[in-house]
Amino acid sequence: MDKPMSINLSQLHCFVIHICAGSKGTITDNDGNTVEMQTSDSILIPATTRHLKVEGVIELV
Repeated sequence: MDKPMSINLSQLHCFVIHICAGSKGTITDNDGNTVEMQTSDSILIPATTRHLKVEGVIELV
């Protein structure tokens, strides 16, 4: 993706794992915590997270 995207996690009641499969970008949660990711990085999103904002040229799986 190369446009900012919002991911709604409010209906999930479990943690989520995102793996960066290509390029790089940033992920910001609803509390304002920001993580920079690049190819092969992974992140564990807590079950308490409700929304994510994803920016950059990044491919998440």
